[in-house]
Amino acid sequence: MADLECKDGYYSFRPARAVRAALPLATTSHMASLLGATDCLDQTAVIQSERDWTWREIHRAALALAPRLPEGHAVCNLCSSYLAFLITWVATLRRNLTLVLPPSRGAADLHRVISLTNQPVLLITDNDVRTDINTPWLHCLPCSLAQQIQPDTRLSWETNLDEARITLYTSGSTGAPEPRSRSLAQLFAGALQLGSRLGQTLTRSPSENLEAFDHIVSSVPPQHMFGIETMLMLSITFNKPVIDRRPLLPADIQDAMTYRHGKAAWIATPLHLQALSRAAVKLESCSVALTSTMPLSDEIAQNTEMLIKGPVIEIYGSTETGALATRRTATTSVWTQLDSVGLDFNAEYSRASGQHFDSPQVISDQLEPMNTRQFKLIGRNSDVIKIGGRRTSLAALNTILQDDLPGKYVQINAGPG
Repeated sequence: MADLECKDGYYSFRPARAVRAALPLATTSHMASLLGATDCLDQTAVIQSERDWTWREIHRAALALAPRLPEGHAVCNLCSSYLAFLITWVATLRRNLTLVLPPSRGAADLHRVISLTNQPVLLITDNDVRTDINTPWLHCLPCSLAQQIQPDTRLSWETNLDEARITLYTSGSTGAPEPRSRSLAQLFAGALQLGSRLGQTLTRSPSENLEAFDHIVSSVPPQHMFGIETMLMLSITFNKPVIDRRPLLPADIQDAMTYRHGKAAWIATPLHLQALSRAAVKLESCSVALTSTMPLSDEIAQNTEMLIKGPVIEIYGSTETGALATRRTATTSVWTQLDSVGLDFNAEYSRASGQHFDSPQVISDQLEPMNTRQFKLIGRNSDVIKIGGRRTSLAALNTILQDDLPGKYVQINAGPG
């Protein structure tokens, strides 16, 4: 049973206390590969077309890069290759520096990130140096994968799990992008909760290793919160290697699925699913698609499930909170909260609390509670309207119109009044 509480005008639905007590926070056993544990070093971390990269090689390359990261700098990781991104991230952690992930690679967003960072910024890319940003606070460094250290170097290391080491930025959909900090403990706690939900959904039981898939193919970048939680943290927490490609078009996605035998989890946005659905491209090696960032229609979800012969799981969350709830959109419009997430509802706003973010956060969406663990998403507080006495959102109407008018782009915006 769940606890029902009322405080400050909010009705709160939370997991039962016994369940909350049993939920694990991130532990070193789940972070063994990231921390260089001996028994994990020869496991595959990244899959390339030329060869696989083991965790031993990731740590060696990170130790080669780490001395080039100046003390007192924040590291802005713009690497588009997952391999380069992972090596840069591990090197940053080993140097005890802060990793900064901007909302995009655009010059305007980078200027904003630099202006909000209270220390010099080192920008790292795959192999090029950005010349479109002119500021004395910025230094550029390409991430070279050629440098290796001697194999007998000690690769294990220790770090403060509770120290905020990663700064992400909100999308700006409700205003200017704002920084949000995360610790490793919070990121791993979120991955454990999301992985437990996926285990329950895919195999009907929580899983220590998510047997439903063997590796990850991602069409989203690792700099986004959705990419961090799925592509990066699920990979590390549950020992799932990642294909080092970011396929966008259906044919490219199909090709990426052939890199490795076994089943893949596909990380994608609704736009990727829509393109796959319209092209009618089958993904024989895909066992599940995880999607987020914008509303997904049930029709696209149903079509995608027929093409991949597996479920499409939609994730609801934000940069401020990480994942909060999931649903299988092809079969239900109702969201189910993650086990450790609490939601508080009142007439105007909703708030979320959880183990994997610092404090209760006001949600920018209007939610309709269905029971103690489930809710319906109405839409953004700023664009919810009434039609025929029923509430809906402009985003939902846009989704319907775009589905009905294939090949055309329709956008409804709220007027000044």
